[in-house]
Amino acid sequence: MLISYNWLRELAAFDDSPSEIAARLTMAGLEVESMTALDQGLNNLVVGQILSKDTIPKTDHLTLCRIDVGKEHLQVVCGAPNHRVGDKVAVALPGARLPGGKEIRKAKIYGVESNGMICSEKELGISDHVSGVMILGEEFLVGAPAAEALGLKDTILELNVTPNRPDALSHMGVAREIAALTGSLLKMPIPTVSETGQEISSLSHVEIRDPALCMRYTARMVVDVTIQPSPLRIQQRLRAAGFRPINNVVDVTNYVLTEMGHPLHAFDFDLISQQQIVVRKAREGEKILTLDGVERELDPSMLAICDAEKPMAIAGIMGGEGSQVNGETRRIFLEAACFNPASIRRTSKQIGLHSESSHRFERGTDIEGMVKALDRAASLIQELAGGKIARGRIDLYPVKRSPLEIPIRQDHVHSILGFDMASDEINRILTSLSLEIAEKSEGKTVVRIPSFRSDLTREIDLIEELARIYGYNRIPSTLPHSLMTSSEMTSAQKWRVRVRRIIAGLGYQETIHYSFHNPKDLDDLNIGDEDPLRLQIRIRNPLSEDQSVLRSTLLPGLIRTLQYNLKRSLPDIRIFEIGHVFEPRNSGLPLEKNHLSVMITGKDKPLGWDMPGRRVDFFDLKGDLEELLDRLGIGGVVFSPQNQFPFLHPKKSAWIECGKTRLGFMGEFHPGILKKFELPDPVQYGEMDLDLCLQETDDSVSYEVVPHFPSVDRDIALILAEEISCAEVQERIRSLKPDLIREVRVFDLYKGKHIPEGKKSLAFRIRFQADDRTLTDPEINKIRDRIAAEMGKAFHAALRE
Repeated sequence: MLISYNWLRELAAFDDSPSEIAARLTMAGLEVESMTALDQGLNNLVVGQILSKDTIPKTDHLTLCRIDVGKEHLQVVCGAPNHRVGDKVAVALPGARLPGGKEIRKAKIYGVESNGMICSEKELGISDHVSGVMILGEEFLVGAPAAEALGLKDTILELNVTPNRPDALSHMGVAREIAALTGSLLKMPIPTVSETGQEISSLSHVEIRDPALCMRYTARMVVDVTIQPSPLRIQQRLRAAGFRPINNVVDVTNYVLTEMGHPLHAFDFDLISQQQIVVRKAREGEKILTLDGVERELDPSMLAICDAEKPMAIAGIMGGEGSQVNGETRRIFLEAACFNPASIRRTSKQIGLHSESSHRFERGTDIEGMVKALDRAASLIQELAGGKIARGRIDLYPVKRSPLEIPIRQDHVHSILGFDMASDEINRILTSLSLEIAEKSEGKTVVRIPSFRSDLTREIDLIEELARIYGYNRIPSTLPHSLMTSSEMTSAQKWRVRVRRIIAGLGYQETIHYSFHNPKDLDDLNIGDEDPLRLQIRIRNPLSEDQSVLRSTLLPGLIRTLQYNLKRSLPDIRIFEIGHVFEPRNSGLPLEKNHLSVMITGKDKPLGWDMPGRRVDFFDLKGDLEELLDRLGIGGVVFSPQNQFPFLHPKKSAWIECGKTRLGFMGEFHPGILKKFELPDPVQYGEMDLDLCLQETDDSVSYEVVPHFPSVDRDIALILAEEISCAEVQERIRSLKPDLIREVRVFDLYKGKHIPEGKKSLAFRIRFQADDRTLTDPEINKIRDRIAAEMGKAFHAALRE
């Protein structure tokens, strides 16, 4: 943002130089990025008066002028056609360097000596007007420095204003800061409006259809105006602030914008259909030709300022050509409004249009101060364009703002800043920032926050203001009073570190992804609308559609990492992630859960001359998860078949359960998913809730004596139905003689020849061992026979010979 030093001095009575002001503002948080002196090289520019004008022989356009520059009379050759004897002009004397870089020297033109140059507005950098030299008014004094008289003796400060300080996006806002920093008097312009026209309510009608997007709308009318160029002073100030002068009415809206910080818009009232203003959402397919000459299509998410038929402006961003002020305009409808910042920001991004107005509206504008800006603009239009201001103003304010009051405690100020700031100093700084002291008591002050300081919402914000204005460099250095303690991880943090170390020790590499993703990611996984994973929390203003919802599963991120590595010829993948997933709640913040996800594909071992390797399968991942859970102290884990997840193979997926607690799930990707994501090998995936795992862990350590007596192994092969799980059979075998059966391990699964249809053969190796004796064959055979009989009863199983 560009700020004029001279303009600031009109608004605040300070004596600091531009460089001193720049340093003060920067230290207070309003960074001054650069300073530019407008009169650089214009020390030899003076006001002169043409005494005579003679034609130079052998030329048809050059004249020799004798000019009074105060101390002397000079002769200057001029080629412009518009000057006359008696005119006052800006004369660049030898040694002057103009803004375009041209250096003025004595020269001979057609044999005639010229001792300077009569300047045009373009040569002085004032405007692009090139039809002739600049003719000055009678009020200019001959011999006076022209740069100062023309308003060129000024310094422009370029400020980088942070998004939380919309109040500083104007000369008044910066002047308020300077007054507080320097202790100087603030001199704000007080608009006076002379209402001599017809009652405005009889001329126009305004309707707000969406108060959530337009919180306030106010307007005035000025009739019988004359559209013409603005005075040079107004034009020069606008150019210094980065605006292009257009005409006196439009220039006033931009002038008030940079002076007071509130955007305004002027409509040609006679181009408004039925003299009716409707603030509404655009209709699907509506179009508007904006002032930059581009036709833009609107949609129902965008707010528009409309007449009875069509949009006239994109609210808060830019007006349309159909209702713009032009040379024929005689009646002005002048609006000031307060729009929803998020709506303006979203619309500006959608249509790819950022303007001075949208820059301010999307940060928040002063809902109370907008009336002063409107009155100031109406008064200036009457001053520069003539006409009459209609009586009264339209002011729609559906939900009035309630003033915010914040208590600030002196002891809290001391604890934050580290020194004892006197209560008088606290009150002085707060009032210098135009904050109102609503109530004072011993050790506490209640501050009423003005509408232009939307960034002040808490006590700590006020304490920061005290530090800024007091000066960070003036705050004394003090040692901290609190006891220094070493940081310690919480039990949940320690748990996650433990899980991370175990899974990394199993050969997995950690990945980290954003907590946001695209809702279409779940479409790609064939997840239905009724699936619990579809209960996602939408981000209100996402950076992009790819980051528009909070994740309900870690799977999409791991798939992207898998694809990324496969495309780079890394086929053997073992990856995991520990992160949050989110579930919506009926009220309050969403529920955050800690999840672990693991994924493997490719070969189980690196290729070697003696190890050809094999493709990993369901049981590789199951074994890794069993190892993890065992080392975490979680016993009694069961993997039970399930087919709930459409992205997993219905015959190769399982719940991970501990007692009645469902810790997670695992399985192999469905063939359709492999094809959709172009994955060459089977992919195994598992996901567990670490918070539930933490509840099931048992860190107690038990010790067993080394057996004194030998163990004996016996094999048994059973033919049973395919749907009976191996785990069920193992558990039933262990339960028959738990004191002697130490281990039951499956070592063979067979289907095919000699096995009936719908049946399978499972072979188990059972280890028997006693603590007090060596078991005999008769004892073992008796238990084996009992096992065979029990399997027949429980599972209709038959021994396989």
